[in-house]
Amino acid sequence: MGVLNVCCYPTSIALKAADHAYVPCGDGAYAWGCWGGNSGGTVVRSGTGSTARAEAIAGDKGRAGITHYLINGVCHQSANRILLPARITANNARGHLLSVSIFGLFGRPSAGLGLFLAPLYLHGSTSGDLDACIYQGTAASSNAPPEQAFIEASIALYDKTYPELLVKSSDGAGGSHQAPDQQVGENQVQRTAEFNIENFKLFVKYRAVARGQMFSTIQFHKMMVAREEFERSREVIEIEFGEIGSGGWQDFVRKFDDLTLHFQDRLAQILPPQDYEALLDISQERRMVLSDPEIVESVYAPGSKPRGPGRR
Repeated sequence: MGVLNVCCYPTSIALKAADHAYVPCGDGAYAWGCWGGNSGGTVVRSGTGSTARAEAIAGDKGRAGITHYLINGVCHQSANRILLPARITANNARGHLLSVSIFGLFGRPSAGLGLFLAPLYLHGSTSGDLDACIYQGTAASSNAPPEQAFIEASIALYDKTYPELLVKSSDGAGGSHQAPDQQVGENQVQRTAEFNIENFKLFVKYRAVARGQMFSTIQFHKMMVAREEFERSREVIEIEFGEIGSGGWQDFVRKFDDLTLHFQDRLAQILPPQDYEALLDISQERRMVLSDPEIVESVYAPGSKPRGPGRR
């Protein structure tokens, strides 16, 4: 069985407070960039799993079905999908928990009237390892039970809400890759909102169990209200972006960053410092944005050349 690592390095955002995460295998000779760079980082987690399956999940661009940056997710969601064979996540990357609170563990289809899908490819029937990933070392750590439960619950929620976007095997079984015709307009927006709120509930439960820090009923209710406020505001800017097209990318990124900062402000108002840190693993005084300027520029700027497959 191969070894999959989580590597990360500080980005230029938020005074280098957030990390870009990517996934190398074996001794690092082969890596998936997850929208960004695929070298120069530090290994923060490691697990064993089929590297051939990881390659199938990653796809030819190394993004694992996260098709639109800042809409379906960021590098953390791509990494979490590629790491599925090892049953670990990019949890030790700074900013990972904030991104999961906003995008879910494995990303999300958008509210943009079915324009921005995020099919989740499981490739459960794929096994074995790539030649470039053969490594005789051992994984650095074992999987934690709370994280395992979170992974399984997140996949189950994807399957329940978006069965047409969950691809379970290499032959495409389990998903049609297309949103159903009836799921358009207000129905699509509502389905997306409910999916994202349920993802946040799973996240809050996971953090409570993982840290042994339970949240009160009042705290839980207020967090759900804040998360729904964020979701409704995000719906507006995503639909606007879908209508305007890539020419409106700067305005979209600015608005998304503002929403991310405001969401953290709202959580800081709800939770005392100890509970806030238990939720996001960030001090209550710190704020992060999730948009990496280098990736945003490479994806959305006129004449840009998006990064290709995440390989060295």
